[in-house]
Amino acid sequence: MKNYSELTLTDDYLFSQVMKDESVCKPFLEMLLEIKIAKIEYLQEQKELNLFPDSKGVRLDVYLEGDGKVYNIEMQAGRDQYLICRMRYYRAAIDIDMMMRGSGYRELKPVYIIFLCRFDPIGKGLARYTLRKYCEETGEKIDDGQTEIVYNVNAYERAGRGKVRELLRYLATGEAQEPEVKEFAKKIARFKETQQWRKGNMKYELDLQDARAEGIEIGRSEGLEEGLEKGHSEGRYEMAVLITENMMKQGLTPEQTAALTGLTVDEVEALRRRMR
Repeated sequence: MKNYSELTLTDDYLFSQVMKDESVCKPFLEMLLEIKIAKIEYLQEQKELNLFPDSKGVRLDVYLEGDGKVYNIEMQAGRDQYLICRMRYYRAAIDIDMMMRGSGYRELKPVYIIFLCRFDPIGKGLARYTLRKYCEETGEKIDDGQTEIVYNVNAYERAGRGKVRELLRYLATGEAQEPEVKEFAKKIARFKETQQWRKGNMKYELDLQDARAEGIEIGRSEGLEEGLEKGHSEGRYEMAVLITENMMKQGLTPEQTAALTGLTVDEVEALRRRMR
């Protein structure tokens, strides 16, 4: 586990924490999409969409509404072979959520689902992939208000010139050269120095360390190979419980929790349901 001072914006915990601040989230989105947002009407980090009792819930890293549009921003540090399928499910969940809040088909807002990745999910070496519907027979785009954008931050050199390239460079390397990106980087640095941030991240790290140590100690106390295996197993479970508790408190997604524990996403979801 990284020390808080080593975390960068591509670390899920830091990303979810800083993006709940409108003064950080708004300029970040404007630079990323090269747009101007007049007003953010609604901003929530780690927004949960539990649409139906028996359906798979969704936890969005950053969800905001502004100028009649909906934006969902996700940070994806680890590889995910099902990322495109996740985007499909997120898109459907956001639409259903709007419908359940009283929107008719005509009132559905345009939705932008944006994934920032430390790998290339499409495999073509591009810095940005924009995914929209099109008609196979005519080749024409179908404007249904849905836009999915995947950024491969490591390919920032292929992002042309300007703020987008420099913002992706900052995400990939931590280097900020363009003036507006430099100002953005300063905000992140100031946030990391706040006492509240340090305490929250320190507690998170200590909980993980305690869980790992407990699992090893159980194995040693048994004194047998099967005891050691049991200890690791129980410690793994305890760690999963602690991480899941922190996930619910501090905003980690089930996918992020699965990556930390070695459990599957389904196991993490089941654990969350039992805890609730």
